[in-house]
Amino acid sequence: MSDSVNKAYFYTMCLITSILIIIAIFGTSNHFLKFYEVKGSNNSSSSNNNNDPKKPQVDPKDLPVVDGYNCLNLDCKKLETNSISSENVVIILDGENQAIIYNKETKEVERTYKTIKESGKLYIVVNSSGLYGLVSIGDEIIDVFDAKYKHIDYNEKDNQFMVTTNTASFITDENGSKLSPDYSAQIVQYNDKYIVTKTEKGDYHIFDFQNKELLREYVNTKRTYIELVGDFVGVITDNNIYRVYDFRTGTVILGEYQINDTTQEVRSRINNEKIEIYDKSGVLKTIDF
Repeated sequence: MSDSVNKAYFYTMCLITSILIIIAIFGTSNHFLKFYEVKGSNNSSSSNNNNDPKKPQVDPKDLPVVDGYNCLNLDCKKLETNSISSENVVIILDGENQAIIYNKETKEVERTYKTIKESGKLYIVVNSSGLYGLVSIGDEIIDVFDAKYKHIDYNEKDNQFMVTTNTASFITDENGSKLSPDYSAQIVQYNDKYIVTKTEKGDYHIFDFQNKELLREYVNTKRTYIELVGDFVGVITDNNIYRVYDFRTGTVILGEYQINDTTQEVRSRINNEKIEIYDKSGVLKTIDF
């Protein structure tokens, strides 16, 4: 084969190889260009779409107006209350987690909370951080307790409030005056005579309002549960005995019941002139008093 033929063959093969390489590079480039283009387009689309696709879009003109307040949600209504001392101030529940204190006269939103609950003459409020406060609502909104507490619970019977901080709990009246000392354990139940607390370890203690701990004569017997039952106290000891105490004249044991199954949730209640110790299956024992 002559040199000229060899050279022609060599150049032809080089040309074919170059064309194949260019085609391969073009095809590969298109693949990645297309991939990033689609991805970029999708990201741009979702970043500009701030609306929940599952939530139907509402024309603003279709949103209700309640007592002059322009609602932001279709689910919007006035909270009917008895404890606001001003005809100009209303509470509007605007959506699931938005409670508005609105002044009809000034047409201003005075305050916004997650929830507002009427509690006697006051209102328990929860702010956007989930912290509890206690307010009086009228022409002026007065903070009985700033919204900085872990929990506030209302005792309607005695018109008192149980306030819990990160380190303590206490009882207060509607004026914010403390009726009990601070307890490092959580108050779980109380009435006008006694306060029951539960420690983080699960131990129960009972005090009177002078901070005197009761049942201390049984200091070596742990109480795994204590409940107030009218003027009486029900106690479950660490050896699974449900015992009923009468504190009216000292510390008197009225009766007890041995719990054989530790999975039983044994409680007691007053029925006429008797105390019934019971579980979900029915009455386990009756005690006269």
